[in-house]
Amino acid sequence: MFPENNHDMKDLARHVSQKLGDVLDLPSLNAIPVGAFKTVVADATMPFQIKGKHAKDDVVLLVSNSDFDGVVEDDIAMAQSVRDIVDGEIGAQIVRPKLSGKWGTQSYAVFERHHAFSQNRVLATFQKVMIARVTRDWCAQLALQTKQHWADDDAYDRRFRAPLRHLVQDHDCPSALRRFAENRLENTRTDQWTCIEHGDLWLGNVLLTRKFPNPFASFDFDIRVIDWRGANVQGYPGADIVRFVRSLCGRPGRLRSKWAGQILGQYRAALNMTPADMAENVALSLGVLGQDLGCFPRDRYCDMRRDTTGFLTAQGMLGDI
Repeated sequence: MFPENNHDMKDLARHVSQKLGDVLDLPSLNAIPVGAFKTVVADATMPFQIKGKHAKDDVVLLVSNSDFDGVVEDDIAMAQSVRDIVDGEIGAQIVRPKLSGKWGTQSYAVFERHHAFSQNRVLATFQKVMIARVTRDWCAQLALQTKQHWADDDAYDRRFRAPLRHLVQDHDCPSALRRFAENRLENTRTDQWTCIEHGDLWLGNVLLTRKFPNPFASFDFDIRVIDWRGANVQGYPGADIVRFVRSLCGRPGRLRSKWAGQILGQYRAALNMTPADMAENVALSLGVLGQDLGCFPRDRYCDMRRDTTGFLTAQGMLGDI
C-alpha cells in the first residue's frame, strides 16, 4: 500500500521542499504514528512530518496509498467544495493545502503544521474546554448555513426513513437503537432537513492554529478541521457534534457526562432541536453508513454503533424505550 523504500518519501520530500522554496529540513522527515484502526482501512493515507528550517515552515505531508491513489486528491476536492458553500469565517476553519499534486500515481498534499493537544494533562484539559466551545459553534453554523429541506416524497424517504429501516433490519444493531428507530418510523415527520456532515469529527481531526502556542496567554484562538474525504453533503445536523463530544469527553464519568450534556444542549438550542431529534439524526447517520460501508470495516462499524448507542442512552436521548 505505502512506499516500501524510504527513498521514495525522501525524493517526494525533496520535491516538496523545492516547490516551497527549499524551506524544509529534509533529514527531519518522519512518519506520524497512526492508530491501529487506520492500518486495517484499505484506503488509509500516510502522514509525515517535515520540520522547516524555521518553525513557521513546519509542514505535514499526506500521501495516498498505491491501492487508492486518489484519496488525498478527493479529500482536497471535498474540502474545497464545502468552502465554496459556506461563508468565509466558517470556510477559513477548513484546512487547505499549501501544495498538492501527484507523485507517480499517488496524490499528495502538504499542509501547514497545526497543533494537536498538549501532552500535559492540565494544559490539555484547558485546551479541550476552550476548543469545545469553538467547535460547537462552528458545527452549528455549518449546519445552519448548509440547511436543505426535501419536498419530494421519494427523496425524503431515502434520506429520513430508509436509514432507520436499515437499522431495524440489521440483527447486529443494539436493541435500544433498533427500538428507537422503530419508534421514530412510526411517527411520521415532514420537517426534517439535511446539511453538510463531516462524518469523522473526532478530536484528532480538529487542530489548534499556530496563533495559540501558549493557551494561557490568550483566549483568542482558532481551529482547523481536517480529513474531509468522508463528508456527506446531505448529512444530518447533530451527528458531527455527537461524534466530537464522545471523543472529547473520553471515559464515562459523572462530570464528563454532565459536560457532554451541556455542550450538546447548547448546540441543540442553537438549532432549536430536541434531544430525540438529535438522537434520530445520529441514528440516520449510522444507518446511511451501514447501507454502504465501502472500505469501512464491518466490525469497527458495529463497535462504533454500539458505543454511540451507549452514549445516547447515558445522555437520556433515546427516551424511555
